[in-house]
Amino acid sequence: MKIETGKYYRTRGGLKIGPIMRRHVGSLPYAYAIGENSGCWFHDGRHHPREETQFDLVAEWVDEPAPVMRFEPAPYYLVHGAGPTNYRHPTRAAALIEATRLAGLHPGTAFSVMKSTDRVIIPVGEPEVTRYAGQDAPECDDKLGGIPF
Repeated sequence: MKIETGKYYRTRGGLKIGPIMRRHVGSLPYAYAIGENSGCWFHDGRHHPREETQFDLVAEWVDEPAPVMRFEPAPYYLVHGAGPTNYRHPTRAAALIEATRLAGLHPGTAFSVMKSTDRVIIPVGEPEVTRYAGQDAPECDDKLGGIPF
């Protein structure tokens, strides 16, 4: 392998080295890097003249593309009572525990557990409705102003 100036390399031990610079020490050409993993290498990537080491440069470093995180919507639960709510409980049981705790702090006040069924996003003027997996929401009752609960 030929070590080139300006590139990054992977060591046998998995470290990222670089960018590589070149210089001559006496009549010997050396590659070197300054930084977190600085060091000095022979022109062929060896770190030691006579034996293999974990610091030998074995391949050009290639940055892996960042993984694409994909969000799949999932239903969640809200507790509604006296005041605003925005905490998303992942399970009905967790929301019931919170509703019970709040009801104990505020006797006489009702706390309801509500389940999300759909999500609407208007990205560029076009509404996007996502039906959560396995959810059949009741039809909206016009007497309630179109609110299904």
